[in-house]
Amino acid sequence: MELQDVLKALRSNKALSQRELAKMLNVSPSTIAMYETGQRTPDTDTIKMFADFFNVSTDYLLGRTADPNPLSAEDDPDDEIQPTPPERIRTFQKKIGELSEESLTFLEFQLERLRELDREAVKRRRAERDAKNEKK
Repeated sequence: MELQDVLKALRSNKALSQRELAKMLNVSPSTIAMYETGQRTPDTDTIKMFADFFNVSTDYLLGRTADPNPLSAEDDPDDEIQPTPPERIRTFQKKIGELSEESLTFLEFQLERLRELDREAVKRRRAERDAKNEKK
């Protein structure tokens, strides 16, 4: 599969619209659409961002492997963490409309902090895995 097909499949598997994914990644919906149609190719940093977001390897995104996450369960302690089911996400999104402006601002701040922590954890795990692989 080509990058554009992989991106579209990963987004669909998470039950996200192009608009929802764009908002989560802080890019425009048209950018996502162009990536998925092959009209535009993401740069290296963007490919890494997609890999981190979808929890797949860059090799998988680029079609170099059919294994989305070549880590074994024993290498990655976070494999046991289950993703939030799409129906729970939709329920949460509906309830957001009932929050005060102050609560929304606080929630946005907390979500951004969680994203930062998640990105740091992914980088740390990859560095640990790479160091472990270098020793072999």
